[in-house]
Amino acid sequence: MLDTLLRWDRNTFLYLYSLGSEKYDGFWNGLSNFYISIPLFLALITLLFWKNPKKKAQWMIITYVGMIITVTSAMLLTKAWIVRVRPINAMTLGRVIDLPAIPVNHSFFSGHTATSFAIAVLSVLFLGKKIKATYLIIIWAILLSYSRIYLGVHYPLDVIAGAVMGILFAWLFYGLYKRFKEPYLG
Repeated sequence: MLDTLLRWDRNTFLYLYSLGSEKYDGFWNGLSNFYISIPLFLALITLLFWKNPKKKAQWMIITYVGMIITVTSAMLLTKAWIVRVRPINAMTLGRVIDLPAIPVNHSFFSGHTATSFAIAVLSVLFLGKKIKATYLIIIWAILLSYSRIYLGVHYPLDVIAGAVMGILFAWLFYGLYKRFKEPYLG
């Protein structure tokens, strides 16, 4: 069963990776860059303060920070435990993408995906009822996740697991915020 799943994962990766084209490499590489997302994060912080009282918005930001630290820690522990080699390090890929740095740590699960989905889902939970356009942030998380396959640094299962982990952590931290902080903010 595991062999079948890993074979599907490898074949699906090879298929999706083969769809790439050099003319789009810069876009997908840029999308994975943390600095490209800074305007989005600043917009989220602005919206939190615009739609909520100051103290509540501050605690929402603290919730984001705690969640990101937890997601990152879980990802690093999982990568150290699973020790899955990244596709770019495991096989010769026909199309070579000029990455700023080829990741040397392990592949399972995708930290970019987990973090982006955690931020996106928590944003929807915090702001979705007040600002319907907040749901568009899910598109950012999906595109960023696909970029990890496109760049050859993650297999599809790494990305799927990262998305699931991000969604679970977002729900967990939203629940903690609702249970332990929001009732005391007035």
